[in-house]
Amino acid sequence: MERARRSPLARIVPAGDAALLVRFGSRPGPGATRRVLSLVAALDTVAHPAVLDVIPAYASVLVRYNPLAVDAASMEVMLRAAVHQPDSGRRPRGRLVRIPVRYGGRDGPDLEDVAQQLGMSVAEVIARHTAASYRVSFLGFLAGFPYLSGLPRALAMPRLDTPRTHVPGGSVAIAERQAGVYPVASPGGWRILGRTTTPLFDADREPPSLLHPGDRVRFYADETQDNTRTATVTRTSARRSPTELAGVPWLRARAPGLLTTVQDAGRFGYARYGVTTAGAADPDALEVGSAMLGNEANAAALEVTGGDASFQMLAPCVVAITGAIGSVRVNDRPVDASETLALAAGDVLEIGPLLWGMRVYLSVAGGIEVPPVMGSRATDTRASLGGMEGRPLRMDDMLRRGEAAHQVPGRTLPGALRRPGLKHGAWTVRILPGVHVAMDPAATIALCQASFAVDARSDRVGVRLRRLDGPCLEGGQVLSEGIPRGAVQLPPDGEPVLLLADAQATGGYRVPAVVVSADLWKIGQLRPGDTVRFQRVAPVEAIHALRRRAQELAQVRHQPFPGALLGGFTEWSDERDG
Repeated sequence: MERARRSPLARIVPAGDAALLVRFGSRPGPGATRRVLSLVAALDTVAHPAVLDVIPAYASVLVRYNPLAVDAASMEVMLRAAVHQPDSGRRPRGRLVRIPVRYGGRDGPDLEDVAQQLGMSVAEVIARHTAASYRVSFLGFLAGFPYLSGLPRALAMPRLDTPRTHVPGGSVAIAERQAGVYPVASPGGWRILGRTTTPLFDADREPPSLLHPGDRVRFYADETQDNTRTATVTRTSARRSPTELAGVPWLRARAPGLLTTVQDAGRFGYARYGVTTAGAADPDALEVGSAMLGNEANAAALEVTGGDASFQMLAPCVVAITGAIGSVRVNDRPVDASETLALAAGDVLEIGPLLWGMRVYLSVAGGIEVPPVMGSRATDTRASLGGMEGRPLRMDDMLRRGEAAHQVPGRTLPGALRRPGLKHGAWTVRILPGVHVAMDPAATIALCQASFAVDARSDRVGVRLRRLDGPCLEGGQVLSEGIPRGAVQLPPDGEPVLLLADAQATGGYRVPAVVVSADLWKIGQLRPGDTVRFQRVAPVEAIHALRRRAQELAQVRHQPFPGALLGGFTEWSDERDG
């Protein structure tokens, strides 16, 4: 079992092979908040080039890093030094932010019920809510969503038994001893008292979030507007009209399929503001497509979920198709998708039903040209960021591509790099102990002894699993902390969730294990009905597998004749992989 590294001020816990969690006790409070903010400020001062994201929470800081650029021991030494640095005024002084709220009615559908359950009048609930002073503990769940401590004990209410499928943006809500504001529309289980028109998140602003950890918040009743009308949040976003975009017209979506989005390697450096990383669900397939076309490593491509999509070319181009396996046709004729394809203006490319895997990646020489938002072209549909105005492709949408540095039609992957296919639908996923393994040391063992099936409720946030050979595992809630990609969460129902590209930055469920970085692509290709077994490995094995993957990707990029491979690295066999 991985042991936490202790210091007088903090414990440092491995969170898979690409993150470390620094804990300042097990309870939230002013002291923990001060230490969290001090560490974040120290890390910002150091600005280590291998650090990808710093995610503060109630009493902890998760640091995500590139394990190919720095080893865990060196990262731990740096973190311990940062923890022990004297504050020296690094911590930013919290601001006071006043937020107007229109209480009740359509803006606060739970206000009357809250008052009734607490034995108060509506006016008394509003008075207590506005009299309190709140502290921003951290941002998570959604881009710009503040977790506010300081809700009066008299107003403490549990979450709704059944979460709403739609909570309007700007909703001011409470849950347990917390208050919060939904920056954008989303599902949610907090009790809504009112709504504000104050935009909490703006992608064009730096930093993008109105509120920061350590800020103080006071709500006040907004009585200046007609209470019969619904409050609406206005915010700007980093969008440009098509006439402003650079690049060459490339593609029109004739039938975009179930879910097709523009994705790159992801959006890093903004998780502290509650922004999800997004990016390709199968990062290896995206990298292979870029490598065989000679694109930059972070070039954007189309992620086509489930296949059954067709696109018409608007100009000559060279494309590569990687990821899941399915039929590919050009102008209604089958083509060999194991090589890059040169297409002419007017050609129709069809990706048929998938035989294996869940996501296909359509890359183009030059990369997809859409406006970068906070340093990435990746689509985050929950926050409406990136890609095509933050949404999936629709019929007749048109995309542009960048100028291609290389034209490589007909290039194929050398036989030495081809791999046998996986047994259809049966997966072995390697894991490391998670940050909560000390709470239940047997949990990781139980995961490895069980067999699971992928549930149809899976999406880009997480792959949900159902146990096939016994009762559900024991899950539970914990104090919210930053969570790494690939975390195996165990909510109270005991059914594991493997966190994917669109997972939120923080979470409050147990994490007994984390998928190794070299196997993250597998999560992105799991489809409903597939079976999954877990295999625990040592940290040194996880890093060795990741380095081997990077070396083979480099071979694809640097060989004399760049190649294309349908499936890319999603055709690794469990025998070769283990």
